[in-house]
Amino acid sequence: MKRPKIAPAMTEKDVEQAFKETAKQRVKAEKSYEIYKASRKPWSQFNAIDVDGRRLEFGKQTNALRVRDKKLAMDIKQTLGGKPGEADVVVVEVDDVPGQSESGHRYFFGFKGAPWAKYDEFGKRITEDEE
Repeated sequence: MKRPKIAPAMTEKDVEQAFKETAKQRVKAEKSYEIYKASRKPWSQFNAIDVDGRRLEFGKQTNALRVRDKKLAMDIKQTLGGKPGEADVVVVEVDDVPGQSESGHRYFFGFKGAPWAKYDEFGKRITEDEE
């Protein structure tokens, strides 16, 4: 695990404290398992896994699915996993650290027009040369 970069306002002691707290969170974190489609089979043939009467579908964009049950993940790995290049799926263990989820980008930086500029009836900006 990488150590966090030291911010100018933080002392070495503060950094050590923050590092210990994040390490404790990782130990307490629940595990989940991401299952990635590694097969070269076409999407129409291999877009889901049938396990114990349940149908687990891969995401269309990510080609992955996530489960929290370790036994289920290991069963899938045992039946569909295999040697590199021959396996249909790859199972990866992931820590679910509370408070560290991706929230996404929610800012909008565009604007329709500058209030000081002049525009024609089609919305094109009129420069000073064209006036």
